Amino acid sequence: MSSALRPINNGKFGLWGYCSPEDPVEMVIPARYERAEVFSEGLAAVRLNGLWGYTDDQGQIQIPATFEKAGPFHNGLAEVVVGDGAGVIDRSGSFIIKPTLGRAMPWTEDVVLGQEKQSSILPSRNKDLGVLNAIYDVSGDSRSVELRFGLLSTGGDWLFPQVLSRGLAVSLDKIQRLWVVEGPGGKFGMIAPNGTWVVQPLFSEVRVTRNGMAVVNAGTRAEPQYGVMSIRGTWVVEPGQYSLILPSRDCVRVFKDKQKGLIDENGKLIGNRLFDRLDVYDTEGIYLVTADGNTQALTRSGELIADPRVGQVIKECPNGLRLVSNGDKRRILTATGAATVPYEVDIWQMHCDRPTTIKIGDKWTFLFTSGRLMHEPPRFEKLSSFKDGYACVSECGVWGLIDETGRYVIEPHYEYLSPMVFDQTLADLALRCVVEQPKGLFKVHHHGQTFAVDCNGVESELPQRPLRKLDRVPLPNGTCLMHEHGSWGIADEDGSIIIPPVYRAVDTFRDGVAWIAMDDRKLWMPIGPDGKQRSCLTAPRTAHCPVRSFDTEPKTLHEDPYESSVLWARWWLEALAEHRADAPPFGSP
Repeated sequence: MSSALRPINNGKFGLWGYCSPEDPVEMVIPARYERAEVFSEGLAAVRLNGLWGYTDDQGQIQIPATFEKAGPFHNGLAEVVVGDGAGVIDRSGSFIIKPTLGRAMPWTEDVVLGQEKQSSILPSRNKDLGVLNAIYDVSGDSRSVELRFGLLSTGGDWLFPQVLSRGLAVSLDKIQRLWVVEGPGGKFGMIAPNGTWVVQPLFSEVRVTRNGMAVVNAGTRAEPQYGVMSIRGTWVVEPGQYSLILPSRDCVRVFKDKQKGLIDENGKLIGNRLFDRLDVYDTEGIYLVTADGNTQALTRSGELIADPRVGQVIKECPNGLRLVSNGDKRRILTATGAATVPYEVDIWQMHCDRPTTIKIGDKWTFLFTSGRLMHEPPRFEKLSSFKDGYACVSECGVWGLIDETGRYVIEPHYEYLSPMVFDQTLADLALRCVVEQPKGLFKVHHHGQTFAVDCNGVESELPQRPLRKLDRVPLPNGTCLMHEHGSWGIADEDGSIIIPPVYRAVDTFRDGVAWIAMDDRKLWMPIGPDGKQRSCLTAPRTAHCPVRSFDTEPKTLHEDPYESSVLWARWWLEALAEHRADAPPFGSP
């Protein structure tokens, strides 16, 4: 299926292509797009030379790249932006609604959520990338629409005025409905595509499921009265029967008197009872439930079956030792099925080549590769994994060092002891390097001092990792960062120069675009793979950050936004090339 192809960003210049869902290395469509979105109804929005079009699953452009922004197809329609106006196209690329609106989100085959143009700045999932929100996400779940809108027919008639401020779509078979809030501070009701109310706006909260049901709050947030309503506007569960109701796949989860249960679309309690525990197990509709101390699995049809985790082999070593699930706990068994440890254990992995950390009760020890415990009963309060044949362990509040037989090579007397590890630098992360760590050294904190100790107990100063001070930093996107005489540029992998190293700061290629700091204009300018300025869509910026983050922003280093961003980017570049050890600081947005 075309929709199964996954967009992946692994091409030269940070370009995108599509891979097989089973094998991310197998490229079905080569990386040649500046951006690539998921497939919807057989087509995927892709960006080429700064503009968006649509490709099929063979990599053939079916709708030319002529749009500033683009959304996914839904019911044969997609929202696109030309200039500063949004419109709707069909699968041939023809405009069904001309691009004169502020937003035009497809809902049914002939109705969109419309907003008349109020400004030239259109909201989107990511304004820089040009990706438009849709009513449903890629998994088919309803996405909350939060903008002022009305219902507009593809014929151009307003079916409901632009007084709606929130929307949640539900569908079942061929029935389409929309839970909406009318006006600021209003309540939720449900409307049909023709603009008539199916359920009057009476509810303070609404959450929807995949099969058309909606969990509604008929009370207030402070004193909720939860119920469940069908897509036809009838009660599935009357309000007030349960203390809490939450959507769960194609059914709802209910809570009452510290117990939990599932209710289907007919209002029937699945399994005919509530349970002490109810957890999702897999995507096939199986839940893990516990009642009267017994854990079983509950199917969507209400059948109670054996816990499917019991007996699953989590790890098997070449010597036949196996880590086997026993439900919430696990057991260590030989190839013949005999238990090597007389306890159920709470570990999720087991090493075949070195001892494994294991906790029993409130104490820790190690599991030998033979399957027996290093110490029985366990004796350590805390410990580290083995490194270079040794592990740091804590007893009675002090730390020592043991070898793989469990013998102390350094008796416990340090306040804290840990393996000596060099942190990854920005260059390591960019080049995807494995950091060469110091061998046989451990880090000590004792009496206010920090120093190193080896396995023989010889203490020394902490080793410092030397900076490499690189002037060429090969990058995963097939280019190379260049540094000459304090200036920066970018070269191709064959050494040919794309951006000459004459700029105080640059940002490497992402999505087919790099950035340079132009001091004479006090602007960051976008540059394409040909080394020329990008004039389409991507506008120059007063400030630019080489790191994308949604919850932090670069710390201000100068009162002028352009100068501050250049200083921060230079710090980042110097850390990336290991001209300095510390990364630039972030602040709160």
